[in-house]
Amino acid sequence: MGIIKKQGFYYTLISYIGVIIGSVNTLFLYVRILETYQIGEWNNLTDIGLLFTQLAQIGLPSIISRYFPRFRTENKNHEGILVWIFSVAVISFLITSILFLFLKTTLLVWYSKSPLLPKIILLVIPYSFFLFSNALLDILSRVIYKGLLFSLMNEVVVRIGTSLGLVLYFFKIITFYEFLIIYIGLTGCISLALGVQIWQSGEFKWVYEKTFFKNQTRPLLQFGLFSLLTSSTFILVQKLDKIFLTIYQGDSAQGVYSIFLYIIAVIRIPSVAIGRASNQLVSDFWENKNIIKVEEIYKKTSLVQMILGLFLFIGLSLNKDFLVFILHKPIFQSQFPVFYILGLAVLVDTTTGMNTFILNLTSHYRINTAILSISVLICCGVNWLLTPNFGAMGAAISLFITYLFFNLLTTLYLHYRFNLQPFSILHIKVVIIGLITFFLVHFIPNLQNPYLDLLVRGSMASCLFVGLIVRFRILTSLNDRLKDFAHSILHHIKS
Repeated sequence: MGIIKKQGFYYTLISYIGVIIGSVNTLFLYVRILETYQIGEWNNLTDIGLLFTQLAQIGLPSIISRYFPRFRTENKNHEGILVWIFSVAVISFLITSILFLFLKTTLLVWYSKSPLLPKIILLVIPYSFFLFSNALLDILSRVIYKGLLFSLMNEVVVRIGTSLGLVLYFFKIITFYEFLIIYIGLTGCISLALGVQIWQSGEFKWVYEKTFFKNQTRPLLQFGLFSLLTSSTFILVQKLDKIFLTIYQGDSAQGVYSIFLYIIAVIRIPSVAIGRASNQLVSDFWENKNIIKVEEIYKKTSLVQMILGLFLFIGLSLNKDFLVFILHKPIFQSQFPVFYILGLAVLVDTTTGMNTFILNLTSHYRINTAILSISVLICCGVNWLLTPNFGAMGAAISLFITYLFFNLLTTLYLHYRFNLQPFSILHIKVVIIGLITFFLVHFIPNLQNPYLDLLVRGSMASCLFVGLIVRFRILTSLNDRLKDFAHSILHHIKS
């Protein structure tokens, strides 16, 4: 757990620095510099690019995460897996690019309510190329426990660059199209930085092993194709709400919805940081059949993610008036109930912990694909029923139902097959603490000054929530650290 704690701390620190920058971008720059339809078009570009990337990857990141521990060697050749990875990657990306060009006209028909898309759709190819490169180089960095650089570049550098790009657009130095090119270029800078890091690490040698290509290509690609289906359906589950919203309601409605998603993404930060620090360790434990350690990490990460996620969701929900004030446009006030549903959906997803990742490590990984495929069908069905008439609220409800169904089935299957489940009585206590905190602070009279209201509500909620967590010893490690800190203070006072 030492590696997780150390890297998890740095991941979380970088993530929250990124959140500060991202919050400035979202709350002050996006909504003031860009029109909601431009935000929607930007999301169309990134969403299509992400789906393109998932298809091109054919499960390579999952292959590396699962099988690299098996092929790792002391001489850094790793049985020639590096050459195999990049050979498959080049061929796959070329095939996917041709397929995208062939389907471009069909995409434009689907997105007929997005008038800017025909002008920017070809930008999907370079953007997807950099996303693809980033995914491969990131997972290669993580298997040698050097994953911090990607977080720094993605969470901090790209966001600062995006801020500067928006400022240039605001002063009419560049056009919106040129801003998108700058954004794509920033994504490419991540690939460059990760490539240099891997080369300097000396952990990989560029060695061609004919026997590896001959003996391992088929089993690896079989696993990769199932992982592709799993990851693609998982991305679809996350993106279908926005896709349906754009198709039925247009770019402006999707732009407002996306801003809420940007804000609510704060809840995911702890789980992303913990996952990046612990996934490879769990993979190694599973490969070595150390189920006890896997269960220990599964339970601890779920509890921590629930505590932090619920704390952040409560804080955001209690400060609705401040968020509406900052978001500036009246439409966010009328659409704010959508925010609550999105928050609950993300909270359900983060609380269930590492269920998907663990199931993918097992020989039953095909079950994960089946559950996700059914989830996609449910998501499509609920969106088809609700989004045309209820707009963003319908899309949010569909996301909540889909996350609840998917995570419930995945968690139950892990418990049934491997006797692994992340929950305990502590999770129920955390929910009760969260409800007490929300209702007590909610009834504080609204203050006239929005900044003062934020300060008072935020302080009250933090003291109450954290105080109850410590009082009921939900996290013993937190209590131990506070106890050590108190002893240290007393020691200094006495000396």
